[in-house]
Amino acid sequence: MKDYNHLLTHLLEKRMMKKILILTMWMICGLAYISCSDDPIASLPAPDSSDDLTPPVVTELPRLHVDGRYLKNEQGEIVNLHGSWQTNNPYFNASAWSNYDVDACLRYNRKVLDGTLAAGWKLDFIRLHMDQYWSDDSSITSDFSYEKFDEARFRKYLDLVYVPMAEYIQSRGLYVVLLAGISCPQNIEVGDGTNQLLLKYWDIVSQHPKIKNNPNIMFELINEPVNILGTDGTYGSNNQGHFDKLKEFFQPVVNKIRENTESNIIWVSGLAYESNFSGFANNPIEGENVGYSVHLYPGWMNSDGENGDGGIGDGGGYEPFQQGWDNQVKPVANFAPILITEMDWAPSKYASSWGKSITGTVGGKGFGANFKYITDNSGNVSWLFFAGIEHLPNFVDEPGEEGNYTFLNDPEACVWPCYHWYQEYANGGANKGELTGLSIENVDVNKDIIVLTGGTKYLIVKATYADGTTDFVTTKATYKSSNPESITVDGKGRLISIKDGESDITISYTDTHDTKKELHIHAVSSTFPLTNDAFNPSIAGEGTFDENTKVLVTGQWGYGGWYYNNGIDISAYKYLVVKLAQQQSCGAQFNIRDENNAYASAAEYKFENSLQVVIDIQKMYNTNGKKLDPTHIYYAGFFTNGGVPLYIDQVYITNENPYGELTNLELKGVGTTKEANRIAVGYSVPFKLIATYNKDGVVSTKDVTTEAETISSNSSAISVENGTIKANSAINNATVTFQYETKKLEIGVSSQGPDPNDHFPLLLGALNPNMKGSDGDGSFDVGTKILRTSHYGTGGWHFPNGLDLSEYKYLVVELEQDPGSWMNFNIRDVNDPNIGAAEYKYDAGLKKIVVDLNNMKRINSETSVSSSHIYYVGFWNLGVDNPIYIKSISVTNIPPYSALTKLEVQGLNVSKEANSMAVGYSVPFHLQATFADNTTTDVTSKAECTNSNSSVVKVENGSITALATGESTLTFSYEFQGKTEKTTISISTTTTDQSDHFPLVLGAFNPNLSGGKDGTFDVATKTFKPSQWGIGGWYFPNGLDLSSYNYLIVDLKSVPGGDMNFNIRDEKSIWASAAEYKPNGLKRIVVDLNNMKRVNSDISVNSSQIYYVGFWNYGPDTPVSIDRIYLTNELPN
Repeated sequence: MKDYNHLLTHLLEKRMMKKILILTMWMICGLAYISCSDDPIASLPAPDSSDDLTPPVVTELPRLHVDGRYLKNEQGEIVNLHGSWQTNNPYFNASAWSNYDVDACLRYNRKVLDGTLAAGWKLDFIRLHMDQYWSDDSSITSDFSYEKFDEARFRKYLDLVYVPMAEYIQSRGLYVVLLAGISCPQNIEVGDGTNQLLLKYWDIVSQHPKIKNNPNIMFELINEPVNILGTDGTYGSNNQGHFDKLKEFFQPVVNKIRENTESNIIWVSGLAYESNFSGFANNPIEGENVGYSVHLYPGWMNSDGENGDGGIGDGGGYEPFQQGWDNQVKPVANFAPILITEMDWAPSKYASSWGKSITGTVGGKGFGANFKYITDNSGNVSWLFFAGIEHLPNFVDEPGEEGNYTFLNDPEACVWPCYHWYQEYANGGANKGELTGLSIENVDVNKDIIVLTGGTKYLIVKATYADGTTDFVTTKATYKSSNPESITVDGKGRLISIKDGESDITISYTDTHDTKKELHIHAVSSTFPLTNDAFNPSIAGEGTFDENTKVLVTGQWGYGGWYYNNGIDISAYKYLVVKLAQQQSCGAQFNIRDENNAYASAAEYKFENSLQVVIDIQKMYNTNGKKLDPTHIYYAGFFTNGGVPLYIDQVYITNENPYGELTNLELKGVGTTKEANRIAVGYSVPFKLIATYNKDGVVSTKDVTTEAETISSNSSAISVENGTIKANSAINNATVTFQYETKKLEIGVSSQGPDPNDHFPLLLGALNPNMKGSDGDGSFDVGTKILRTSHYGTGGWHFPNGLDLSEYKYLVVELEQDPGSWMNFNIRDVNDPNIGAAEYKYDAGLKKIVVDLNNMKRINSETSVSSSHIYYVGFWNLGVDNPIYIKSISVTNIPPYSALTKLEVQGLNVSKEANSMAVGYSVPFHLQATFADNTTTDVTSKAECTNSNSSVVKVENGSITALATGESTLTFSYEFQGKTEKTTISISTTTTDQSDHFPLVLGAFNPNLSGGKDGTFDVATKTFKPSQWGIGGWYFPNGLDLSSYNYLIVDLKSVPGGDMNFNIRDEKSIWASAAEYKPNGLKRIVVDLNNMKRVNSDISVNSSQIYYVGFWNYGPDTPVSIDRIYLTNELPN
């Protein structure tokens, strides 16, 4: 089983990096898609000099202002605007003008707007982007607007372009939202260059005589801030400290605007690309006429989407979307109006929208219909759709033909429904006939509606009228609960569970004709219901759950259970009991989180061989050692390795003793004898005391470390407190007794002062067997010098002030027995056990490893590890069943080698046929010297090389580069203590077929794609032998576009051993989450390039930008024999 929290944290980081990469690229070049047409959309005619540019007469529009959470007109009526957007950059407007041609720019944009309104679009406003095309100094190359901004140019084109276009928009009866032409860096901070430019920018704009106090013109401060430097010194977008700093960032800008003008409404951006506003609820922007500008695309806020954050049919439809909105936007929508300035959607076959999803249905799958329902119900949300306005003049209000839809008339793309929604908004809603029925769209009213205790359930209430029309009346209906102490209902149709119980809910609605209809439902509030509608098998990974058999099958390393969006309070109970119906074989554990984040560190409870886990609710600790707060639990559920059924019996909370009879006491972390438990004076050794119980044949365990009575026979020398045994002074023998209920356990303990010259004393305390590892099961027997790590854990030495070994050349580790191929010895020069280390593995039968302290590198990296400040030194292994028999560990300046016996090349083969290289590529290699005692060392940088044909290949810095076609023989030699060893390899070079994206030649194929040096690829036999847990394959630094193909076929010569997978990544990182494919006992793998998903995720892998393609397996003992890899549009037989 993998380390669950580490794995999910890694996946989350990669997912966020993916979002950042995609969205950054979108803002750089993705807008170009908007100006692309999806056939058969006609293009607009180019502007010509005959177009009239007479200054327009600006229309005085109803004056708007902010009143509480609403935008209102002078009559006090609530106003919600609906519109589109324009930008003044020719790149995003089909290059309709060039050379800063002001007249051509204005003609084009006027023509677009005129055509849009002529096509019948009922728009209220235009978001006008004051694009930096006009204001930046094009001679300056920089990623930052504040370095390129030219104030003189900006003032000039404010007068010539932005203001004239704003006037024209007003003359057509539309409001204007001016967006600053400032590219927002991914990371901002208070007082930085962007902040200073923002102050100057809006000071200039808000003083302009045609803008100042013009109620028709509003300001959107900046586009898409991502992260800000928070009060905790980190860049981020989630915690309150980040929003406190965001207020400091924006408040001076708002104040500056208010010094100049009172009437212009200001829209303030949030974080995370304007998708998160939660922290503003606690520290809002101050001032009059202030609202918040939001961006919302498919996949964001848990909505259905296809562009990397969800998937149609997998995103959950309405309810997760509503919860996402409530978490991220509702906190500010509760007190201020909202303006959504970017949002669109369309099926992925269309290129004319950023968002990829479908309209769908309210309460069901899809984005568009649920978006409208959520924003309408909020009552104070204005919005636009972002798909290019240049398409809108071509719109014709005639239904398309199914199977022949275009972007403009496809009801599942944003244009068609938005056109008709805008008509409805403009007309104030159609007149309805008499009310004939009332229904709930998203639940079965004939069944009990299950609501998680502490959670919510959203009802969607629909009215049906005599004329056949329908209307959603959720916020207009009234609700009554028969048991409000357990379940209440608010005015927006939210069932809110207070505690376990049942309630009859009456829903009433009266129409304008005074016709009243009622509906009755029965709701049940339960903490851990094992029902399909309450139990989510796919919190992490794609899983399944059968409520009839109570069988859960998670995805690989998956997590299924319950999510309480409001948090649940279980503090009134003593125990949480989790029972299985059968023994598990899937590495199952029960996890609990008190943070509203599925990837936060959890309290973890393993079943191992038990059918029951009993959790002391008042003593829950996460894997970081932090005590959980039982008053607000957000996630509870089962983690498993995946793919294997877990048979659940029941999960419940109780104040009754669920344990039964105490049968055994067991210590973890220490042994039983004084020889095993020899502790270094001045050090403490943590331990856990585990009690085993049996109740009616059901075995369960309990950590009783802090409850047991402990007695030391010599407390001045050996003291016991808070789960640790401390050696205060040297003693040869002491007894520690543990008493819990009816059971007693005694152990022997001894102690001695460590040798000050021994940096690595083999004594408990100095050596921590649980230096890293979540379960605390590691142990070290001082008498036998046997170290057993915890599960995937590290045991060793921690030097909190750093250890300086720079005066030594070598660190030598000797073992008594073969530790197995998985173990590694690792050294870290950062005071963090999670940072990459220099790692050293043991060959089979090797009892000694030598570390060259002057040549340490982090694993899979060229980053050096400094010997002058070492913080962690230790052994990593699989767990307690894989002991490490230590003999000694020491440092020396004397070469710890015997006579040199062999020199061999790692990463390459011997023959020219095996070492066929592609011209233009490089292949890394390593030279390993072996000595008489079987110790080895890397001598790549010390060996000499003789090259028989330097015009064909070049050898430099541990790399061979193919320069031209031909052959060469390379002879490497290394001398040690008067003895020289040589080794020779042959290289042949060839050019590759450019149409073959996956050539099976070295260089193109890298057997050490994920780092390491042990991977090899024999070109003659097409056999790949990976390094341990290694990936070998192809890297495409500029991305590889496979979108013109349907399938990628991998044919193997034989069924591979191990757990091989074939993986594809669309991110420029070998550690990014990949689409993974296993042969499943076959010799062929078929990849559907149009339906690639990341492992344990609904995130699509984009076939148009592939960066890594390769094979993963356990190591060199699990080779992959490849026949061929090819692309096709037809499935082979």
